[in-house]
Amino acid sequence: FFFCSMGKGSKLTRKTSSRRISRSNPSSLLVPIGELKVVVLDGANLEAKDATGTSDPFCVLHLASDKATKQKTKYISGTLNPNWGESFTFSVYDTDDELILECFDKDFLSKDFIGSFSVLISDYINTPMTEKYFTLVPKPGAAIEDVGKIRLQILFQSALTGFTPVSPSSKWKLPAEPTRLQQVIQEWLQTEENYVSDLRILADRFMGEIKKKQLLAPHEIKEIFANLDEILDVNETMMAELYMKGSMELPDVLDVFETHLQNMDCYIEYCSNQSNASIKMEEYSKTYPSFGDFMQMTRMEYRGLNAEAFVVKPLQRLVKYPLLLREVKSADKTNPETPRIDHITETLNSIISRANEETNRKEQLRRISTTHKMLEKLGVYQKLVKQHGAYHSFVYSSKVLFVDMNEKQEEPHPAFFVIFEDFLLLACLGEDTAARIYCHIPLLNARLLSIPSSSGSIKHKLSLLAVEKNIELEIQSVEEKSALINTVHSLQKDALLSKLGSISPIALQNAQKAIETSTHKDALAEKKTEFLTFVQQQKEERKDVYQDIAKCSADLQEIHRQIEPLNRQVAKLSK
Repeated sequence: FFFCSMGKGSKLTRKTSSRRISRSNPSSLLVPIGELKVVVLDGANLEAKDATGTSDPFCVLHLASDKATKQKTKYISGTLNPNWGESFTFSVYDTDDELILECFDKDFLSKDFIGSFSVLISDYINTPMTEKYFTLVPKPGAAIEDVGKIRLQILFQSALTGFTPVSPSSKWKLPAEPTRLQQVIQEWLQTEENYVSDLRILADRFMGEIKKKQLLAPHEIKEIFANLDEILDVNETMMAELYMKGSMELPDVLDVFETHLQNMDCYIEYCSNQSNASIKMEEYSKTYPSFGDFMQMTRMEYRGLNAEAFVVKPLQRLVKYPLLLREVKSADKTNPETPRIDHITETLNSIISRANEETNRKEQLRRISTTHKMLEKLGVYQKLVKQHGAYHSFVYSSKVLFVDMNEKQEEPHPAFFVIFEDFLLLACLGEDTAARIYCHIPLLNARLLSIPSSSGSIKHKLSLLAVEKNIELEIQSVEEKSALINTVHSLQKDALLSKLGSISPIALQNAQKAIETSTHKDALAEKKTEFLTFVQQQKEERKDVYQDIAKCSADLQEIHRQIEPLNRQVAKLSK
């Protein structure tokens, strides 16, 4: 996106144009320090080389250090004022390097030299995109000294700082005594600059280099970077328009932001891919050594930041926008732009909400796919999945370590803990990564309780109790631990509710007393209160359930029959 004001023309001396850099081929270096983006716009008053009084001009560009970087424009027939409008990009390994442009007239069998000039790259570091005419210098001793000019647009992008079109301190300058609103707007614009810079690093130095070096297949690159190109296009275009306006007035900033708000739906696809991107980066780093080496190299290059730190930035920026708008709104509560700020915030929150929904949907599909494959490896796919509909009733799965307390097991074993709507499955993983079913517990026969961490321990543990089962689970994180407990308890509540019509109050009280016998005192108080609240709610909501007193005796007998195995287990645990 090349937007700028016209720069002053500059005439290069013959001494400057003849300067050359003598060094070894920089392409042997591993990492370029940046990119030089050049647009050859047009030419003016070029020397006539044909008998018709015109020329067929074209330009050849290359870096002084390496002629292998040579690129050229198309030729324009019969003109002295050609219009090219062609873009070129050069990887730069040394800021003392030069860009060489040579202009020729195309002939049938050869080409005639018109003129050339050189551009010192160091002159364009930490500057905005520059547009200017450069004077062509003819060969020494040529009859005509004025052979015309070529107009270029030039932008240098550092691999370390990315998109650096202008210093924020000079572009978004505050008055001597700024208002709070002006300070917030400056923060918004400066952080947007930094964000676009990071996007450019992600697109060029990560995704671009991976493509160029063919470290991953196209579909694997897509799995990590999703639709990054769309994100970059939206924010670079928006940033360019902010530069064009050059204003820190709130209406101007909102005008630009609101214009591009409709294009921010692309964030939904990108943000919902975050979990998958992290998984794939870790997976491919182990699968492809060259990719793993590249990831390690870039971590050292970017102050210890790895690719994942850059991949997550669009998500971080998306959720930052509503916070910035809230700051803008609170900075001046009488601002007439408040309704528009509210509208933009509402739209952004909608995008964030949809991104969250899509993230949850993809995560559920990923878990289902993982469970599907795991069940097939277990050899019980036909029974559990097709006959019992387990695949369709799948709810949650987690990789855990477990110890069967009844078996005097010394070392924890890796396993999959899978939750279905009506049963729990623990599948033990062997040394050959093959799996087998360790236990299959009906949902209502299971008790899943939290085990408090011992002093100094960072392990997250659960206890899975059932008839003749006492299994200790070690979970990867406290969040995963909470998710497992909440999921199982929620399913059990739903299952109890569906059966509540045939259970009397006395039966429920007996069930509650049975639960109280758990040895995990830390979980008892919370679960007891939760259960009593649940029973009270059901008494109020389902009074008709308790009107049939005649069923009480039969229900009690059924409850006693069901809790007898649990009583035996409790007695065993008490010992």
